[in-house]
Amino acid sequence: MDLPPLVWDAHLAPLLSLSEVMSISTLNRSFHKLMHHAVTLYHPVDINAPVDELEAITDAWTNLKAITYKPFIRSDEPYNNESIYHLPHRQQATVDLSYCHAVSDISPLQHATAVFLNMCKSISQVHALANVHTVSLRNCSGIRDVSALGHVHTLILSGCKNVTDVRALTHVHTLHLSGLNIQDVSMLGDCVDLNLRKCHRVSDVSSLGRVKTLDLSGCTSLEHVSALRVVHTLNLSSCKRITDVSALLHVHHLTLSNCEALEHVNVLGSEGSSIQYLDVSNCRGITSISALGRIPVLNISRCHNITTLNGLSHVTNLDISFCRQLSDLSPLYSCQRITDVSALTHVQQLDLSYCHGIQDVGGLALVQYLSLRNCSQVEDVTDVSALGSVTKLNLSDCQNIRDVSMLHHVRSLDLRFCHAAVDVDDLRQRSSGIVYTQGYPSSS
Repeated sequence: MDLPPLVWDAHLAPLLSLSEVMSISTLNRSFHKLMHHAVTLYHPVDINAPVDELEAITDAWTNLKAITYKPFIRSDEPYNNESIYHLPHRQQATVDLSYCHAVSDISPLQHATAVFLNMCKSISQVHALANVHTVSLRNCSGIRDVSALGHVHTLILSGCKNVTDVRALTHVHTLHLSGLNIQDVSMLGDCVDLNLRKCHRVSDVSSLGRVKTLDLSGCTSLEHVSALRVVHTLNLSSCKRITDVSALLHVHHLTLSNCEALEHVNVLGSEGSSIQYLDVSNCRGITSISALGRIPVLNISRCHNITTLNGLSHVTNLDISFCRQLSDLSPLYSCQRITDVSALTHVQQLDLSYCHGIQDVGGLALVQYLSLRNCSQVEDVTDVSALGSVTKLNLSDCQNIRDVSMLHHVRSLDLRFCHAAVDVDDLRQRSSGIVYTQGYPSSS
């Protein structure tokens, strides 16, 4: 062991798995001392054991800093208060007692850094957790009063059906209250990350405009959202009463899926819009998206009344799955990442110009107009010739195409700058339509 401990601590130990650390520690006394005392181990460790076994492990490995204590996995009987009585003496940072239904007195956990007590049905008093950094009490039906938790950094109360007053949680950084029977959220405007999913009574969100990440999905009483104009990440999915989203131009990540009353979204693509991601999937009232071309990531899946993609040529990531009324995908030309078009079986007009990943178009059974201009991977057009519906085909600048003799049934065929193509004159004689070569049309 020639390297100094500081090098091991800063550069080598973080690269090792915990099993490798333990193996090295058994090589000799020097490595044992190094691995047990000289380096700090931030490897995540879940310990599923009674407290006495936890004590033995932490005594032997005092340098383990990311232990999560999960005793219930090894327990045949529900853990009671006595089973965690000695935890304060272990200075345990993270404790997960989720599903330990017999635990009711959680005072031994008051010095922990993070406590997970999800589905602990016997817990009713939580004041002992007032100074814990992260507290998760998901689906703890016995809890009513959370006024002592106003300075917890991250607090998960989702599914705590009997919590109705959250006014004291003003200073919580990350707060999850999904499914709660609450109405007044006016005091939560200083939260950074706020989840109010399926809080059906919440209707007034005028005080939440400073929240950075806000989830209001499924808030069925919500109608007016103009106050949320500068929220960074906003989820309004399944908010069935929302009709006006014109104020949300500066939301960076906006989810409006399943908003069934929503019809007009083109305003979100106005000049100056800050939206980088927009999801309007399953918004069946939307008929036009022509102004949304400035938004890089757009999801319009299951929007059955959208019939054209005009205006979307600059979208970089587009989800059009289950948009059954679309027949013309020509506005999407030059999408470099497209490689598989097998799902477009009902498309009638398709422009794949400059899509260099395209090789196989055999699945386009109903396509009538097809442009493969400058698709550098297209070499064999046998599968194209099998597309009986094609009447207009653009293969210009496809430098690797050679045999085009089987395309005589195409009424309008563009072979300009296909320098490797052979027997073009023979094709021109047999063709029933027009063959374009080197920029000049010639009809038979």
